[in-house]
Amino acid sequence: MCNSVCSTVVRPTQRLPGPDSLVTDGTRNLTLTCPAESSGEGQYTWFTPGKNKTRCETQQSGKVCIFIPRLEDDNQNVSCTLVDPGPVISTSTALYQVNMKYPPQSSPNISIEPSQTEPLKQGDVITCTVSGGKPRVTTVTFHCQHPDHADREDDVSDDRRTVSSFILVDNSQATEVNMTCTCSAYWDPEPGLYSYRTTMEFELERKNLPLLAFSFV
Repeated sequence: MCNSVCSTVVRPTQRLPGPDSLVTDGTRNLTLTCPAESSGEGQYTWFTPGKNKTRCETQQSGKVCIFIPRLEDDNQNVSCTLVDPGPVISTSTALYQVNMKYPPQSSPNISIEPSQTEPLKQGDVITCTVSGGKPRVTTVTFHCQHPDHADREDDVSDDRRTVSSFILVDNSQATEVNMTCTCSAYWDPEPGLYSYRTTMEFELERKNLPLLAFSFV
């Protein structure tokens, strides 16, 4: 500890890449270690993104920060500062950039073209769309039963954030009044983090009944 006149050295801020991309659904911990070394009496201070800047659970006398990044923290900075007392007081600061991968936050969306509530006609188009995620989903799987319909090749939006799959309605082989359609998607970084599935049941043209209920699983 400095007992007389002390000088202060402020070291240049280090800008460091964060660890490899954190694959998360918004509930997983990220662990960061401050590169500055303390003489034994130094004090570490961490600041995380957002309004509450002290979300770190610290370990190893403050050198290690463990916190749960939220999705809005992606590409934001986490900083650590070490103030070390002594004959020369030194202040060192390091910045880490948070790099995340996360799945879409909503279920697949099924829609009809043209939009209608009457029974589906021959040639109507049913679309399943999955939006968001970093990166976006790799594939969308969409199929209908009674009669069986297979989806067409996936379409990726111009902004590269949305993937859609299409089914062209063919009533000619229908054996039942209702047709059930189910849509899911595959997220490559960790498939188990995107398990949403959407199922809708439609009336075919042979019955003059409205569109039935839909459910999310």
